Amino acid sequence: MDIGVDFADLIDEAPELFGKRSRLSVGLGYVMNKNWTVDLRYHWQRSRSTIDEDFKTSGNVIDFTVKSSFRIRDLVKGR
Repeated sequence: MDIGVDFADLIDEAPELFGKRSRLSVGLGYVMNKNWTVDLRYHWQRSRSTIDEDFKTSGNVIDFTVKSSFRIRDLVKGR
């Protein structure tokens, strides 16, 4: 059974599309060995509410991640 649903705008004017956000992300990573990696990233974001408004910096984030990975096959074989 297929039910169709129709949507309609309740206002006559179509919304104006514009870029609300601008993002930049830069990072470095280092592989310590086959099981461990380290990442350091910087994220920068600007945003605005309307098309006439200038972009404002809304986020500066520094992300530091340490990752460990293993393979189940290696654990079973005792490596």
